[in-house]
Parts: sequence; structure tokens; C-alpha cells
Amino acid sequence: MHQVLTNLKMKRYENLKTGNYKHTHLRQLISYQILHAQPTNSNQVISGNNQFAFDLYKTIKSNSDNAFYSPFSISVALGMTVEGAKNTTRKEMLKTMHLPEDDLVRQTGFRSLLTAINAPNKEYKLSTANSIWVQSGMPLKPEFETSLKNNFKGGLNLLNFKVDGDNCRVPINDWVADNTNQKIIDLIPEKSINKFTRMVLTNAIYFKGQWKKEFSKELTSDQYFQLINQKSVVVPMMQSLKSEHQYLKTENAAILEIPYKNDELSMVIILPIPENFQQLKQR
Repeated sequence: MHQVLTNLKMKRYENLKTGNYKHTHLRQLISYQILHAQPTNSNQVISGNNQFAFDLYKTIKSNSDNAFYSPFSISVALGMTVEGAKNTTRKEMLKTMHLPEDDLVRQTGFRSLLTAINAPNKEYKLSTANSIWVQSGMPLKPEFETSLKNNFKGGLNLLNFKVDGDNCRVPINDWVADNTNQKIIDLIPEKSINKFTRMVLTNAIYFKGQWKKEFSKELTSDQYFQLINQKSVVVPMMQSLKSEHQYLKTENAAILEIPYKNDELSMVIILPIPENFQQLKQR
């Protein structure tokens, strides 16, 4: 799994030999997932998800707050609803999400991508789960439920929002907790659901892995972390005296890639250069 930042030309790679690498002026945290293209129709779905990620960031970005989101999760959740949409709504959703209009291409693309993500691996645990919660009694086409199951590994659950209202969040929150190894509890807060709710989309992603070269706990120490408002706070900061992390610095940002075991997945941290941050956000 790799992060991609467009319009940044990679000039050279450097091995990061020393720790003590401090992240200052960290303005916003952007989470989006871009996977290696599978030899199927998932190429078009992956490409669309990448473009949707940048479009979404431009929409929700803030000049003061951090932003943390997973466009892949949003894309999958909305992709499920596309299966039940038609006419203008369907066309607008596909255009916004940059997804192919051809049902076979789109459906097999999502199916291949989700199958690859959920493939068993001894070195790490990566899994996704998708579900739609719908008002009981609503007329649903059989092919809609079939597509959710076959192409999105998703479930269709019926709830009586009209009668139970806010209590419907309990089974939804339990589902989220079960599918994130109890890491996300009470995702939906009180009063988020009422008698007028008709549908809730849920997507859960769980990941657990080990660094290819683990950080030594003994080297972790409290150090200053500089905020965007120029103030500093003391936080525990990991350090590594010897590492083979890939490091790249351009005129717009410093980029660090930290691989997990077996090199299939990695974490990529992009630290914008403060004076060029606004320009970088627009690209």
C-alpha cells in the first residue's frame, strides 16, 4: 500500500541513517490509500479512488484543523449505494467518484480490490468490512443485495429507525467494534440517529503489522513537537539510530517511507515545507 502525492517529482532517495527526525510545523494529516493495481478492472477503480481522494481533501480541508480521513472507506461505502441508484443520481455519483459507468467493470473492480486487501497474510492483519443498514419494510431489489454480497463483501441489515430511533445505533456500533478488534467503540454518538433516518453506511478497516525494523523502546524520549501556531508540546518521540527508511526532500515537502515486514505495506509520512504549504495544498 503506497501513498502518492501528485506533482511532486522525485529527484533522489536517501537512506535515513540517524533518528531524532522531528516533525515540525505539521499542519494536516491526510489519510488515503492507494494500492498496487491488480491485473483486472480494479485499475479503473483504483485510479478513480485516487482522484476522489484529492477532490475530497480540497472539499474538507481547513486552514486551522487537522484532517484525518480514508477516501477508500468513503468510496467503498458510496460505491455500494451506487448499486441501488439510478438515472441522474447514479450519473452524478459516478462522476463525483470518478468511477466507470460500466457495471461489470466497476463491480469486478471493487471485488478484485477488496479480495486483494482481505487476502490472508502471515506478516500482518489487514481486513475490511462493509454494511448497509436500511429501514425495514423499504422495497429493495434482489440484485442490489446480491451485488453487495458478491462485489463488496457487504451485508444488508434491516432496522426499524421509525420505532427504535437512536437505539438503532447500538447494533451498528457493536458491528463496528467487532470488525475493528474493539479498537473503535461507539462510532455513532447519541442522537445521531432518529426516526427520520432511513439508511446508514458503515465501513471498517482493521490493520495490525510490525515494522520491518522495529524502533527500540529504550530510545523513545520526551521531546518538543512544534505546532502550526508555533507553540510546542512535549510528546514521546520514537528514534532509530540505524535504519534503511527511504527519505526524499523536494522544494515542497519532506517524505519518509517506513516499511512493514515483507515490504508489501508501508507508512508514508509527508511533511510540507511551511512556506510552501499553501501552494502544495492546491496541487
